[in-house]
Amino acid sequence: MTALFSTRQHCGRTMTDRRHVLVVGTALAAELSTTYRTVDTSLLCHGSAGATPPGDFVCVRVVERDSEPAVWIDRAREIHSLLPVDRVVAFGESEQIVAAVIAEELRLPGHHGVDVVRSVADKLEMRERLADGALGTVAFAEAHDPLSVERFAYAHPGRRWLVKPAMGTGSRGVTELVDLRHSTAAFNRAREVANPVAGSRRVMVEEFISGRQLSVESLSEDGQHRVLAITQKYTDERTFAEVGHCVPAELSPEDTNAVGEYTCTVLDALRVHYGPTHTELVLGAAGRIDLIETHTRLGGHGIPHLVSAALGFDMHELAFAQLAGVPLLPRLPAAVPRATSAQAVWFGYAPVPGRVHSLRRRTEPEAHVEVLVSPGDEVTADMTRSSRVVAARASGATGAEAVRKASQAVLGTTVVIECSMTAQLLGP
Repeated sequence: MTALFSTRQHCGRTMTDRRHVLVVGTALAAELSTTYRTVDTSLLCHGSAGATPPGDFVCVRVVERDSEPAVWIDRAREIHSLLPVDRVVAFGESEQIVAAVIAEELRLPGHHGVDVVRSVADKLEMRERLADGALGTVAFAEAHDPLSVERFAYAHPGRRWLVKPAMGTGSRGVTELVDLRHSTAAFNRAREVANPVAGSRRVMVEEFISGRQLSVESLSEDGQHRVLAITQKYTDERTFAEVGHCVPAELSPEDTNAVGEYTCTVLDALRVHYGPTHTELVLGAAGRIDLIETHTRLGGHGIPHLVSAALGFDMHELAFAQLAGVPLLPRLPAAVPRATSAQAVWFGYAPVPGRVHSLRRRTEPEAHVEVLVSPGDEVTADMTRSSRVVAARASGATGAEAVRKASQAVLGTTVVIECSMTAQLLGP
């Protein structure tokens, strides 16, 4: 079933230069529609028929979660017929490809082609595109079955390997393979994670690279890239789930420049020319840099808020302004800017699955604590978003100070699961 409705009484082009932006997926859609009123915003998303997503939208179309791309395209054409669409954007990961398909079907200029977005979203295709150049430093292969994983590991002995979905989100379906007897379980775990819109179920195996995990927050316009921040990432060693971030990463000037230049080279190689990007990489010994993945979207997990607090750049506002046609390059520094403070966020995850009975937290004068669940909510213990129960943000003169304050605030939160087990959330 598809819900068809408009949230305003009339859908018609007014005598202004306002752009009509179609947001695919709900991520940041309400924020764009209510805070950046120099554009008209419409929404195309999956959800329940008849449910009106929050926001001030010109038009809304809702499709079922597992709808084929053709259904999304048909609904986009309906919106386009009511009020011609100028820009199509997806702020979330899962809708990137379908947004590119819609822009291409509507023949809208200035967007990334489907091949560009797919080569970014599909990590196997990304590796294949970069394999022949200086950026192809990570060994990888497509795994058609568990035996493919084993053959690849035998062909590259003495290394650590990751088995993961080519188009996963977050850390879902990612396994470090330390024992080949577990290759079938690792392959099946990755295979089960399917992109709900793009539909790719390919599995890949790649070399695990040790080192500092960083992400680079950038904006691009007319093929020119501007690095606004480099984020230090903290992950769980077992699940690879992200447990915290700090902006800026504490790097030498030489490493800062090298990371920025490397990121721009990656974006050029993948033919990214427009919009926000979030590039994850590893800085290893002797300054070696290896790409993990990149995304044609803003960083998640509160990173834009850290960038705003540490550097004064509101990445949400900048992305919205670009959609409205505002030139960004005059507003952005040519070199990575210096931060005025360090900003960190730390996450707490439920240690056991079940139903939240109650939450208790102590007063934290040095951190802002946000409880993400309520009594009665179901939580998992797999360190995905469905098991995240608290987030704490803090600032400091150094990254270490900001991380300490944020992680201690998480330690001060206790969750009680319905099974009567009380567990204090683990920090770093």
